[in-house]
Amino acid sequence: MRPLKRERIQVMDNEGRNFQSQENENEDKYLNCRVIITEQFTEPDPIIKQGDRTIVSKGNIATIIGKPKAFKTFLTSSIVAAFLEDDVFSISGVGDTCLFIDTEQSRSHVNMVQKRIYRLCDWKLEKSNDRLIMLSLREFEAEERLKISLQAIEQLKPDLIIIDGIRDMIRDFNDLKESAYITSCLMAISTNHQCGIITVLHQNKADNNARGHLGSELCNKSETVLQVVNSSGTATVSSIHSRNKGIEPFSFSIDNTGLPIACKIPKIEEEYKELYNLMKQAMKDRLWWPRNELKRQIMQIIAPKGYRTAERRIKAASDLGILKKNQAKMYILQEQEATTEQELDI
Repeated sequence: MRPLKRERIQVMDNEGRNFQSQENENEDKYLNCRVIITEQFTEPDPIIKQGDRTIVSKGNIATIIGKPKAFKTFLTSSIVAAFLEDDVFSISGVGDTCLFIDTEQSRSHVNMVQKRIYRLCDWKLEKSNDRLIMLSLREFEAEERLKISLQAIEQLKPDLIIIDGIRDMIRDFNDLKESAYITSCLMAISTNHQCGIITVLHQNKADNNARGHLGSELCNKSETVLQVVNSSGTATVSSIHSRNKGIEPFSFSIDNTGLPIACKIPKIEEEYKELYNLMKQAMKDRLWWPRNELKRQIMQIIAPKGYRTAERRIKAASDLGILKKNQAKMYILQEQEATTEQELDI
């Protein structure tokens, strides 16, 4: 992308093409962006929710993260079915049409996902239903994938957009400019079309963070970030960040017909809750903690258990993504870090 020049600004049309405009054009454009104290606003309408807990609302984006083979696509299939027809895992939706964009799988595998959604919706497989439009963009370059997606969104104007494989919309998920650009595109689309967008992204192999600068950008701008963890064939879904009330964690497995079914939350989720509550109690006085000070705090809570137990608790909390460590080896609750970054953005 050509660097910005002082006398010109770079903007995009609806198909993602760059063109130049003079600074003196639309000089009063900022007036449309001004927020007036006397304006009356209502909360955005939920598009996907769990009971009274909003996952994604009109004009917002949400992100699903998980390791490879964590059943992320099974979760998105369930969310789409809940949106189109009926409650799945206590999740429901409001709207008419869904655009499901898959950037990773072949057409035959996308068709398998499509059939799964039809079955969850109790739709006939012999008849196409235009409330669900599915695209397979695996064979295209990143720029062409984005162009086709924007064209489809502009023509179809869906209420819900699923992008399974947002990483493939850009060339380098560690490129700051590309990551910021695609995230800004999604925010603009959700705002201009008043739709909800759910993106799906892998977690890093070494930790539980969303992959690359793209993951950081998306998680910071998302209304909700859901994490999927697969433990011996049982997937557990929880919110690691939400601007609303976080969802109640739930688990599902895959039955012998290939459909996701609800099941009991495994022991690892109970361990997660226990560790999270312990760390939240130990770290309540400030955000960032050196390891030794955090150990002392934990030892006071778990007494008479001592040093080694506190060490194990910190390691387990780090492995489960409850704690995050910076380069100075200071610890923070992952949830608090996301909230702090958004407050700094504001």
